[in-house]
Amino acid sequence: MIKSIVWSDSAVYDMKNIENYIAKDSIKYAKIVRKEILLVIKDLIKFPKKGRIVPEDKDEYFREMLVGNYRVMCEIISDVILISAVFHVAMKISNSNLKKL
Repeated sequence: MIKSIVWSDSAVYDMKNIENYIAKDSIKYAKIVRKEILLVIKDLIKFPKKGRIVPEDKDEYFREMLVGNYRVMCEIISDVILISAVFHVAMKISNSNLKKL
């Protein structure tokens, strides 16, 4: 059973950057995107294996949820879910930087 969700510093930074970027055009839409991402993350307490295994990694405990144009990356570590990154689907990631997110 999952007891908590923890955000990495880089994931917090990612969310702030996403919100600021969208808010340049629409504060309203920035708030909507933020809310949608947070709702998906909140569901992880009940459904920790929600989403799919990250295709670049193939580890069943390293998962991602697609929320609009964003990938929310998380790792299941015992009874904690670590939100490791949030980024636009157009961004490419490599195996070498997956787990350091």
